[in-house]
Amino acid sequence: MNRLLRPAELATREGRAVQAWDLLTRAAQQGYALTYKQLGYQMYGRLDMGHTVSQQLKLIEAYCHQNQLPGLHLIVLAEDGGKYTGGLYGEASLDLVYEYPWGTLNPPDWDDFQRLRQTVE
Repeated sequence: MNRLLRPAELATREGRAVQAWDLLTRAAQQGYALTYKQLGYQMYGRLDMGHTVSQQLKLIEAYCHQNQLPGLHLIVLAEDGGKYTGGLYGEASLDLVYEYPWGTLNPPDWDDFQRLRQTVE
């Protein structure tokens, strides 16, 4: 699902977190992981933007934790295949992410991520 955001919203961390959420839930439902570079390319259309997605992943991690969801951000892997092991989830199982029925959720919106942003910065 790709939700429409106004250009001014998309240009923010919160807007990019909405975009990343949609991409990650689609990947999880289809059972695959993304690298930082792949996610950055899907979000920005450039291969050199993988380093910028960490800000959005922190918002997604906080949202999942706050709402007792599996850590959706965990399916984003380093280029060498290394998995994310830090943050609020430690060494959580990726199986929980892939098995979760993401399509049944009302996904977070710009306002949800805006409220969380003050807690993660």
